[in-house]
Amino acid sequence: MRAILALLLALPLAAEEGAYVVLKTGERFASQERAAQVLSDFGGWVAQRVGQAGLAGRITNGPEEAISLVRDGKPLFAIVSPAFYLEHREELGMAVVAQTRRRGLATEKYAVVVAKGAKGDLSRVSTSVAAEEKYLRKVVLAGGAAAQAALAPSAWVGDDVAAMAERDPDAPHAVLLDAATTAFFREDPVVWGEVEVAWESDDLPPDAVVVFSWTPADARTKLAAALLAMKEDVRGKEICGQMQTDGFGAVDDALWSKAQERWAK
Repeated sequence: MRAILALLLALPLAAEEGAYVVLKTGERFASQERAAQVLSDFGGWVAQRVGQAGLAGRITNGPEEAISLVRDGKPLFAIVSPAFYLEHREELGMAVVAQTRRRGLATEKYAVVVAKGAKGDLSRVSTSVAAEEKYLRKVVLAGGAAAQAALAPSAWVGDDVAAMAERDPDAPHAVLLDAATTAFFREDPVVWGEVEVAWESDDLPPDAVVVFSWTPADARTKLAAALLAMKEDVRGKEICGQMQTDGFGAVDDALWSKAQERWAK
């Protein structure tokens, strides 16, 4: 009996199943069904490197649903918007361990675009992230030409830009785009030739990979190291491609300090 007990104690403990959450505010394709495969692939890749048997991903495009998923599910980590981090960082004990690089962009930069030559009215701006209005006003639009604009929720700003380029009478006068969407439209000479940038923000932090007060210290260290090296791994690079990124970047403290300072005003 003692021999059997000694053998059992010597065996490694089974890794536990875990979870992670992804928030893509205002992204119409951010649904569990559409993202199921990439969530599974990413979770499986990370799990192997942080001592988990598996990591089930949950995705949402709503900040309110995201906070419920985090509070109720106690995920190991999450990928969230800067707005979510600044709003809930103290209550959830969040710490940023890496940054996203959507379409290879290391920073976020917002642009307000209008129809070319139309001198668009910036008093009302269409945006897909109206749910994060506090962040838009305090951090993104702070002191800018559209700082006092009425924010009109949009189902998809891509449709708004296309309508503006086509001179659709029902098109919004101005549209707020993030850096990745701006880069996407710049690659379309037909559409981009019909619009112009009326205002642009300075560099801001992109979405963040965060851990929580309940995330074990060991997992924090392993997660950060794995994500920063992900693009060097063959399978990791493939998954990055599925996620429309070239990998994850180190935390830019200067960007986060700027955002936190504006948020606190």
